[in-house]
This record gives sequence, C-alpha cells and structure tokens, in this order.
Amino acid sequence: MTVTRITGEFTSAAASSVPPAQSAPEDAGSGLAVILELTERQGFWKERAFLEPRQKNAGENSGVKDESGRLTRLLVAAKTQEEVRYVLSEAYNNLSKCLLAAAGGDKKAAAIVRRLKKLIIRANRKIRDLNREDGIKQNQKRAEKKMQEELARGFRAELKRAETERKLREQKYQTEITDNR
Repeated sequence: MTVTRITGEFTSAAASSVPPAQSAPEDAGSGLAVILELTERQGFWKERAFLEPRQKNAGENSGVKDESGRLTRLLVAAKTQEEVRYVLSEAYNNLSKCLLAAAGGDKKAAAIVRRLKKLIIRANRKIRDLNREDGIKQNQKRAEKKMQEELARGFRAELKRAETERKLREQKYQTEITDNR
C-alpha cells in the first residue's frame, strides 16, 4: 500500500482513483484568506510593517531572536487595543523563549528579557491610555447629545491632551529604538 499526498490529504494508492472532495468555492474564501482580507481592509498589517520579515540575528548561541525592536515599532504604530494586544501576545511568546535561554546563563537572552518586560509594561500602559481616551470620547458624545457644549469642549480638550501625551511617549520609544542600533 503506497501513501501519496494529494491536495493536502493523505490517501492510499487504491483510493487515489476516487475524485477528491469538492473544496469550498474561491469566492467564499478560506479562513486565512478572509482574515488577510479583513486585516488588509483595516490597513494596519500592511501599513504598519506587520508583514516585514523577522530578522535573524547572527552569532547567537541560544538561537534566541531579539524581536524587541520590531515589536516596539509595532507598538508605536498600533492604533487600537486589538493591535496592541497582538503585540502583547507576540512579546509574551518571545519572552517565554528568552526566559529559558536566560535561565541557562545566556547574557544576550537576559538583555532581551529585560527589553521585552519593558515592552510589555509599555503595551499595558498603552491599552490603559486607549481605554481612557475611549471613555473621554464617550463622555464627550454624551455631553454633545445633551447639548452641554461647555462640558463637551472640556472633554475635547482633555482628549487632545491625553492623545498628545501618549504620542509624545511613543515618539520617545521610537527614538530609543534608533539610539540602540
């Protein structure tokens, strides 16, 4: 009995004469195609360098990759909580790999762990800031709906101040990346 691979499924040679099952029509799209289409529609993945290749660091003993710079750039580019949570999950995955290497005494991995922990703290802070900004926007809309223009104006000013503060902090993160190169 010979095993051959036909269109992603393993079948025996005897069963190869049977026509393969009909696949889903292209217009319905596979799960991955739908996800890619949705993310491209958002523009985040394409414009924010999420598709940039992960760089391999030469000369590493432990095989640990330093992706803290890439993840920091993605954090700075993230505009929504969903995007920040993606960066957080990537950071936690990378951190778990680096912690094992750091426990083995790899100094480079220990430095990567420190950077990733700092990144995680910053990402959590950004989520908190985005939540706060969303709350301010809700309050502003509520005030405008109730025709309280003075209160709405105060919320607009507070929102602008919060966004400016967050963007300045993110610019500082970006300059840290370029300074560390």
